[in-house]
Amino acid sequence: MVLRFALIVGVCLSVAAVTIVVATRYLNQQEAEKNAATHARFVGRSLLAPTLKPTDFTAPLTEERKAALDQFFSSRVLIGGTSLILLVGEEGIAYATDGGLAVGSNPDPARVTGALGGDITSSTGTIADPNANKKTKVLETYVGVNGGTAVFYQDYGPIAAAAQAAFLPIAGTLELAVLLLFALLVPILSRVTRHMRQQMEQIDHQAHHDDLTGLPNRLHFRKAIEQHFRDQPSAAIMMIDLDGFKDVNDTLGHDVGDKLLQEVPERLHAALPAGAALARLGGDEFAVMLPNATAEEALATGVAIRRRLERPFQFDHLSLAVDASIGIAEAPRHGADAYTVLKNADVAMYVAKETRSGCAIYDPVRDTLDPERLRLLADLRGALERGEISPHYQPKLALATDRIQGVEALARWEHPALGMITPDRWIPLVEQAGYHELLLRRMIETTLEQLAVWDRLGIRLAASINLSMHDLFDIRLPELIDGLIGSSEISPQSITFEITESAFMANPTRVRRVLAGIADLGCRISIDDYGTGYSSLTYLRSLPVDELKIDRSFVKDIHDEPTNVQIVRSTIDLAHSLGLTVVAEGIEQPEELEVLRNLGCDMIQGYIIGRPRKPAALTARLLAGRRHEVMVPIALVPAEPPTNDHSQVLRSRSDGHPDILRAAPTSSSTERAERRATPRLPLTPTPARGHSRVS
Repeated sequence: MVLRFALIVGVCLSVAAVTIVVATRYLNQQEAEKNAATHARFVGRSLLAPTLKPTDFTAPLTEERKAALDQFFSSRVLIGGTSLILLVGEEGIAYATDGGLAVGSNPDPARVTGALGGDITSSTGTIADPNANKKTKVLETYVGVNGGTAVFYQDYGPIAAAAQAAFLPIAGTLELAVLLLFALLVPILSRVTRHMRQQMEQIDHQAHHDDLTGLPNRLHFRKAIEQHFRDQPSAAIMMIDLDGFKDVNDTLGHDVGDKLLQEVPERLHAALPAGAALARLGGDEFAVMLPNATAEEALATGVAIRRRLERPFQFDHLSLAVDASIGIAEAPRHGADAYTVLKNADVAMYVAKETRSGCAIYDPVRDTLDPERLRLLADLRGALERGEISPHYQPKLALATDRIQGVEALARWEHPALGMITPDRWIPLVEQAGYHELLLRRMIETTLEQLAVWDRLGIRLAASINLSMHDLFDIRLPELIDGLIGSSEISPQSITFEITESAFMANPTRVRRVLAGIADLGCRISIDDYGTGYSSLTYLRSLPVDELKIDRSFVKDIHDEPTNVQIVRSTIDLAHSLGLTVVAEGIEQPEELEVLRNLGCDMIQGYIIGRPRKPAALTARLLAGRRHEVMVPIALVPAEPPTNDHSQVLRSRSDGHPDILRAAPTSSSTERAERRATPRLPLTPTPARGHSRVS
């Protein structure tokens, strides 16, 4: 590039120099001709005018006069390059210094007439020399003298020599200046060109690579796929999304988030086979191309990647555990072009995230990137603000008294156009859009309002609200909860926050701090799905836990599973020895209920007691059940609410929240699907509080 640029500059300078040289030479020649013409005029006026007579321009001349003129011209005029002079009158040439022998010396009548009028003109031409048998270039000048015209023929050689003598120093100086300029410009151009090349390379690198990690970016990755498909159409594409990364940025700051993103590629490279291409597509999303690999082979690689990421990342005194959701698409099985394969791998990644399976291969049946999903995403924030998303409540029965003593608040969305939308269709959108705090605030506020309504009706209940893994790092959560409970009529002891074991293990140190902060407010803490994750006495002793919820998998058909009976018995005894309450969830059969009662379980929750219901429907049943002296399971109360005016009473006491007590039948699939899809909201710790818990 430097050589090309220097060559172009050199050519341009040379052309400019040649142009200037030619112009200078032409001007010098013009000046020399002008000087010669001026000399002829001077001779005509100073020498010829005093000597010539008007009769010298009329033929014929006498021999004596011709001889006198020959003597005069040869001695006085034909010197300094003047080779021929003609005296021309009205009748033509009257006298010629060569006796009329020169060929081509025919004066121009128009110019002769002009000279008689005082014009002095000159031009170049040639005359033939009969003695030398050659043609000579001459400058022909017409000068008016004493009523006639003298035509001077001056040898052009001396004129050209004079022009050349004036031109050469100028041309030499100019060429030298051009060469010096070129010599000075070459190193400058070299540096500029080198700098430009570096800038272009940097711009190209930035256009195709991620600044933070140095990995190829989305554009580069897509081009690499397209290039590979031109040569070989088979490859597996993996989309990798870090779970909970937004929480790291929000709570620990972008500096920690950036450090995490810089260390993740090293773990990924360690798990990838030779020939794999790794890229960062943006945010916390990475992509991998495995040339000539199948989806099943990519799945094994995905498992290896997740194992590499399991080891905590260390930042100063902070330890971060990171998980990932990985989607896999295979070409040409799941698409023959880069756009389709990338899109389908992205779909599979969201399936892995929603199902919490870790890795998922693209399945067209699970492809939910349709217009309806986009519509739900667009409607989501408005639904939270308008109250379309609100809690449904599932009752919890105390086995010691056979009374309903609490409820679990489960988020439900009743869309004005689409009707009731199952949680598994919109909860992942909450996580995707980052609306966790909006949903949590809505759940807490509405539940507190409903507890106050029940309290005014004489129904004393506690409520449980789930906390999500995505909110675990929010150290502001205790402050948020404190503000909401403080502005309500409800005691903190009436609220229980449920977390899962896997949520705690995501970052035990931070979660412990968040939970301690919540516990200090007086709220209760419950471990949900106990037994399905990292069941350990260590965290039970270190966390401010008040309650264990035994997972459905241990109590299903417990009356026919002696092993499960022993597991549940040991769990209940362990919990009671630590001062914890035990709740069994997912109870559907009377036999299961009786076994748990005999084992000493404190509370149960499940379809046998009641499905999640709207507040008005549950209130009507609670009031109907209260007419009996003992609060019996709701399943034993008549299905339809009483026909008295309870609904009007409840509406009048709902403090402007008609949706809290609006009666309507509920519908749901299985209890497990409903509870698993329910958002688990955030947490934070501090020292001890005033009620008993494990220390």
